[in-house]
Amino acid sequence: MKIITRLWLFAVLLALFSVAAAARNIATAEELYEFCSGAVLTEEINLTGEEYDLSPYMSGSNPWKPITQVGPGVGFYGNGAVIKGLDLSKRYNEGSKGYSGFIAKNYGIVADLTIQLGSSSNTSAFYLGPVVAHNEGSILGCRVFGDADDDVVISVGKAGFAGGIAGDNFGLIQNCIVNDVCFDLAVNLSYGGGIAGLCSEGGEIGGCTVYNVAIAASNSCTVGGIVGRVEGYEFDPYVPVTVTECSAIYSSLVTDGGYLGGIAGFAKACEITDCRVNFVDIIHSGSLDCNVGGLFGEFESEIDTPSTAERCYYAEGIARGMQYKTTDNAGGIVGSYYADDSAATIFEKCYFCTDFTDVKILYGERTGNASDDNFVNCAGLTKDDMTAPNWAPQNMGSSWFNYGPDNYPVFSDGVPVSFDRLHRLTQYLPIGYRLYYDGVDVASLGLVDRDTEFDPYLFYIVGPEDSSLDLELEYVTVNGQRMTDTITAGDFGELTFSAVVDNCASRYGVIPVLEEAVEMYAKTEGIYNPASRAEFAAIINDTTTALNEEYLFMTWDRCDELIARLMEIEMDKFSYGIDFEHPDSTVYYWSTIDCDWFETEGEYRLFGEEVGLKAVPNDGYRFLYWADSAGNKLSEDPEFTYTVNRTTTLTAVVAPENSYDFIYKDTYGKIYKIQPVTDYSEVAYPAEVGSTGLRTGYAVSGWTNDYDGGLPASGEVTGNVTFTASLTKTSTTYRVTSSVAGEEETANLKLAALFTKTAPDEYEGSAFSYWKDSDSGCVLSYAKTLSVSVYSDMNVEAVYGEAANSVTLAVLQTPIVSSGKIAFTGQVVEGDDFASEIMHGVLLLRSDAPVTDLVIDTPGVIVGKSSGYSAVSKTFIINKKNVADGDVWYGRAFVVYRDTNGVEKIAYSDIKSATM
Repeated sequence: MKIITRLWLFAVLLALFSVAAAARNIATAEELYEFCSGAVLTEEINLTGEEYDLSPYMSGSNPWKPITQVGPGVGFYGNGAVIKGLDLSKRYNEGSKGYSGFIAKNYGIVADLTIQLGSSSNTSAFYLGPVVAHNEGSILGCRVFGDADDDVVISVGKAGFAGGIAGDNFGLIQNCIVNDVCFDLAVNLSYGGGIAGLCSEGGEIGGCTVYNVAIAASNSCTVGGIVGRVEGYEFDPYVPVTVTECSAIYSSLVTDGGYLGGIAGFAKACEITDCRVNFVDIIHSGSLDCNVGGLFGEFESEIDTPSTAERCYYAEGIARGMQYKTTDNAGGIVGSYYADDSAATIFEKCYFCTDFTDVKILYGERTGNASDDNFVNCAGLTKDDMTAPNWAPQNMGSSWFNYGPDNYPVFSDGVPVSFDRLHRLTQYLPIGYRLYYDGVDVASLGLVDRDTEFDPYLFYIVGPEDSSLDLELEYVTVNGQRMTDTITAGDFGELTFSAVVDNCASRYGVIPVLEEAVEMYAKTEGIYNPASRAEFAAIINDTTTALNEEYLFMTWDRCDELIARLMEIEMDKFSYGIDFEHPDSTVYYWSTIDCDWFETEGEYRLFGEEVGLKAVPNDGYRFLYWADSAGNKLSEDPEFTYTVNRTTTLTAVVAPENSYDFIYKDTYGKIYKIQPVTDYSEVAYPAEVGSTGLRTGYAVSGWTNDYDGGLPASGEVTGNVTFTASLTKTSTTYRVTSSVAGEEETANLKLAALFTKTAPDEYEGSAFSYWKDSDSGCVLSYAKTLSVSVYSDMNVEAVYGEAANSVTLAVLQTPIVSSGKIAFTGQVVEGDDFASEIMHGVLLLRSDAPVTDLVIDTPGVIVGKSSGYSAVSKTFIINKKNVADGDVWYGRAFVVYRDTNGVEKIAYSDIKSATM
């Protein structure tokens, strides 16, 4: 480690022996706010909290301004605390000069303090330093960081001194880190550096790291990766300014003109030792002249105030390396240097990498008595040379090793370790939650030996004792990469650890229940009524929103609250009426309460309810099968369990014991009728030859049977017979008359053909509104192009000049009656409120009296599922088969859909009827 200097020893002794009041502990941001606007600290301050958010105090009648001064012998100890919400546009003014930062002037000790810059700012301060604007005391173990993913830019609108830790430094800055910050020096004659803008009058900077820092400066500015300007003065005895064991890594330095160097833009009366500039772009971008060097822009050494630079190097850039103008003084080590003594050793064991700059010389210009003898063991080398094994200790000294990124040299004093917060995605935990490694807070590690190993399985997180959060560590990142294996510190130039955490209440509490609720919601389409499901959907959406917004801060109490809401909803199932027909038999249902069979009558049952049924034929009869009102064969077992899914009539079909079955089907294998008979004279086909009563779009061309030897006209039945209908496609056409913009056209289309017609945008000065069915007045489409599948004669009309509400509709065409069957054709018309469809169909009801209302839970209704659907025209057809002559059936198309607000709705068509 670096030997304690005289200034550091002086500061420590001063702090120990100065007469000051007792220490004061500060626990909250409110208490800290008391020090703003003029406070001069004459007592020791200890921050006992972990995070101090000053953002609420940055506005109002008395906004925060920097603490004016830490007095001589006074210590301000952060104890690892983080200051956030600091607005660097706030200044403490003294005469014509402004001071911007947490503390304006320090004459004592500021230690172990972290400044988190969460947003960009503009300032016109003369001295700018996020920790201390003007330092004449000691700044120890402090850190300033911004956002690694979003640039935090500090814009300085006045010529002065700006640095990542302090604006200018006449004291000591030791073991400090600056990362993820950008400086914009917009005014000429400014001084900017990663640690300090100026270091002067015996000041010291040691063991500091600048990481991912960008400095962009105007013309005639002095910019350096560590310090803008280093300038000692002649004392008695002479005490040089020192910069020791500092690193500028992964950074960018750009100026329009002036002095530009990887360590310092200008250096005089100083000792610079054991510093590295690696992966840093050094760019002169302006038209005026500039002194540009890998280490120094300009370097001066006089006899009374000699300057030296030892064991330092510049390696490669991030993207552009070192760039300069042809008129610049540019050198791999120094742009321009002055020396009184031509024989003195000024630069020793200093190197630069030639692979990332066009400059191949050590210096661009020398003046005074300077000579090449001022350089000892200095050179420009290739990357292969500098990164070769053991190159560093052999050429730069025993304390240097090729352990750094890409095997570049690093100083053996240790690898700087920092901690970049606990987070999940974009949600960050308060600094009170810490990342520990094998019993030690990572944030307190500071520098670690190069052979230190970090095992990813030895990390864990620690929260405040009063925390109500239940968190677990998911994984740790190092320098932004997920850790999967043990790493050695010496393989990196700097280690920044971050932890991705998970919330147990969110992950193991809310999420499984929410996923189950979403799955349940998806499975309940058509089971529960839309109002219940809309309430359930709203709770699911609210829970999802809460989870997204509160994920990382979810407590188990909040988890229980959300789960209770998800589980307390009781949705109303659709209720369906179940009737029974059982001529020549008796039907029983099973009572789960009495555990016995009871004779049943028609009743209402909830969707999904299971009904145990048993049919007992009368004497002389045998059971054939169970059938529903749509003619579907349900079971050949007299005892079966029926699951309710619609309103229907269940029939126990029986036959005389001495009868046989006549089975009627088509060539596609579908059975239309099973008829128990005892005599051939009872043969009755479900569709006569030439009719279209079986399959849509087909006619019956003939019947065949499997009776051996031909079936006589009458006689006793001796076995079952299967009758098969041969089908042929029909040539039936329907007429569609369209009235568009004063013109009428007629088209003849085959069954199920698609009718398409596009209306003009305007007619007689009025804009197109919608298409309608001229017969019913129902809207068919809001689009100018009408597409509808044709199942009956139709009259359609393009309507202009009407402000129709574009809401989702269900439309029903005129029913088509054929032998034993009625076809109901519906269509979905999507409006502006339509988001997604849940279910569509036609409600069917047989009635001897006029039906004026027909909904899903109407007694006796059949919920007809679609047997054909056109995705283009949103048209569907439901066939009611086995209709007896004289029966009147009513139909109503419907669509259950989710609107743009996520609410379930039902749209019904008008009611139409047909008589067989």
